[in-house]
Amino acid sequence: MSAHTLRDEGDLTPDEHLELHEALSWFNEQLFVPKVLEQSEHRCAISWFKPAAEEAIRRMWHLKQLLDRHGHHVEVLRTLEPGSVVYEDDWQLIAKPRKGQRF
Repeated sequence: MSAHTLRDEGDLTPDEHLELHEALSWFNEQLFVPKVLEQSEHRCAISWFKPAAEEAIRRMWHLKQLLDRHGHHVEVLRTLEPGSVVYEDDWQLIAKPRKGQRF
């Protein structure tokens, strides 16, 4: 993940380092990582935020800005067809792209 690379190898100011640490900590504390992702058949699955995840989305935009400032491009994708859903909760869904589907 680019955020971990930036954390470990990036040229961050002390304030940016704290900002990144706080962002990663928040996501680690707030977002559940389902066991389904440990299964090899789901290794290509993509996590998507639902519109109801307003706080997570706001924080992700902030993290994107920090990464962009340091040359780590983050592309924002939106879709109504995420693929075959393998997990879903209030904030996120995880789906495997269907055959031939590209993001």
